[in-house]
This record gives sequence, structure tokens and C-alpha cells, in this order.
Amino acid sequence: MDISTLLKKEISRVFIILWPPLGEEKRINVDISIGITLSGFEGLFVITTDKGDNWTPIVIKQKIPDKYFSYDIFESRVTKWQTCEIDEIIDNEYYDFTNSAEFNDIVGHKILDIEWIMIKGKSPFGLKLYFDVEYLISTPISDGNTIETKKFNCLNNITTYQQLGEIVFESVQKII
Repeated sequence: MDISTLLKKEISRVFIILWPPLGEEKRINVDISIGITLSGFEGLFVITTDKGDNWTPIVIKQKIPDKYFSYDIFESRVTKWQTCEIDEIIDNEYYDFTNSAEFNDIVGHKILDIEWIMIKGKSPFGLKLYFDVEYLISTPISDGNTIETKKFNCLNNITTYQQLGEIVFESVQKII
């Protein structure tokens, strides 16, 4: 899907998509993607990292899940997965964060700009979406993806990539 098609669209719902971190000790190793719904459009647009190369940012359109958890149990479930208190059959878990304080500057707001995050001269490894007073960053981790905003999952994962070279941001409109 052409990532630039998300530009100027208003976010109506937000889902955090978690691959359960069974036994993972560090939060940076927790595979988290984001799914957004857009006003006037059907489906869930999942922003993540391509599992084929574990580098390339992608947007996948899928059906809105029928089953999902409330955002208020996200932290406790992540902790239980990390400490192996939950060890049932593993599949992606969806959490509806639409009404959470962490995403109140994203839900109901338009995506003003989208930038590729890359090492200078190399292919993009992440995305940064801009809103009025908030941003959303999606970057790869060792086994998947992580997302960050000013209020959610503030890991500063982008610094992991500084050892590979100068990090640059380029508008998706410039490159596509």
C-alpha cells in the first residue's frame, strides 16, 4: 500500500497490536505495531515492519478485529506475558486505545506529514507520522516492530540505529 495515501486523513480509532512477549525481559524487545482506522475509510491500517526483511516499514490493510482487549489492561498483560504468568496459545493481541489519554492527541486528528526514517544513503527503516502536537514513530526491533509517541512507549529506539550512520528524515512525498 502507498504510505502517502494516509496523508491528511483523520484518525478515528487506534489499536495497539501486540505479539505476546513470552519471557521477554526488556520492553524494547516487545513487538508492538499500531493499527489505525481513518474517517470515511473501511478497514484497519496496520503500520509495522516487514517480517520478511525485518527492516522495511509497511502499511497493511486488514479487517478490524472482532475480538480485542481494552487499553486499561495492556500494561498488566504485557507484564504477565514477560514473567510467563500467561503462557496460553500465542497469537497477536489487539488493544483498543481509542479512548486512552496516551492517544488523545492522535484520535480525531489528521496526519499532517509522514517521513521516512533512514540511515543517510540507505533504504528507510522507519516511519514518523506528524499530528498537530503529537507524533508517531514506527521502527524495527530485533524480532519485529515498536511504536512510540510522546505519551506511549517512550523507548527512544531510534538511537539504536545511530551507530549505523547519520539518521535522516525525508518526506514520503519526496521519495515516492
